[in-house]
Amino acid sequence: MRQRLRIFVSSPGDVTAAREIAALTIERLAQDYARFYKIEPYLWEFEAMAASGHFQDSIEPPSAFDVVVLIVWSRLGTALPERTEIREYRGIDGRAPVTGTEWEFEEALQAAQKSGAPDLLVYRSRKPAPFDTHDPKHPSILTTQTASRSSRSSSRP
Repeated sequence: MRQRLRIFVSSPGDVTAAREIAALTIERLAQDYARFYKIEPYLWEFEAMAASGHFQDSIEPPSAFDVVVLIVWSRLGTALPERTEIREYRGIDGRAPVTGTEWEFEEALQAAQKSGAPDLLVYRSRKPAPFDTHDPKHPSILTTQTASRSSRSSSRP
């Protein structure tokens, strides 16, 4: 019997091409290792979403997967509400609001710290951002600064 390996791909909207490459790579790995593993990619855009609630509530929590792949560049995504009927969306340190990408990363990180799973793979593009990263009024800057502080503090041993 083949072992099941579920891979969650998390990213904001500014890395669409990298996200597509990740999906194709996972599909290729699934083909190449099909004799040994049943590799299943999970990308929210291929999942059914309930129109009656918040879109993030329809996405399975990253902690339910074996591997979480985070792809980032110049943005961290859209801020989530603090709470919905399904979940509370806060950072590991209790801060709110957080973006969907931040919440997915930190939810997986917290599970990994507690139980050793999922494995986290983080990929960051080093290309110059398409906007002035020194402009404190740009909406992406505020989110990025918040997330940078969060990831630095939550990744310390």
